[in-house]
Amino acid sequence: MHYASSVAIKPSEDNIAESMEQQKSDEIEQQIRDYVNQMREKEQRALLQAMREKSLYAAADPRDYYETVNNEETPQKRAQSFVRFGKRAQTFVRFGKRAQTFVRFG
Repeated sequence: MHYASSVAIKPSEDNIAESMEQQKSDEIEQQIRDYVNQMREKEQRALLQAMREKSLYAAADPRDYYETVNNEETPQKRAQSFVRFGKRAQTFVRFGKRAQTFVRFG
């Protein structure tokens, strides 16, 4: 009798262990699916953001950002520069519209 009862209990323990193992594997699979879905969603968001930025850049008129040529040097300015700094001075204009004149005596 004792043997029969232990045999009867053992399959239920196996079933419990098997069902727990199955439950763990199901949870792991679900976590993997969730992770894959999150990554796809993140990728799609990044793609949409890139498309939005691209369309914004395409819609912007690049001529708004071109610098106009207003710094034509006249003979008077050249003469003034020569008087101020002498023959050996070199002026360097940088940074476009926010120009500063740097003077180097060589």
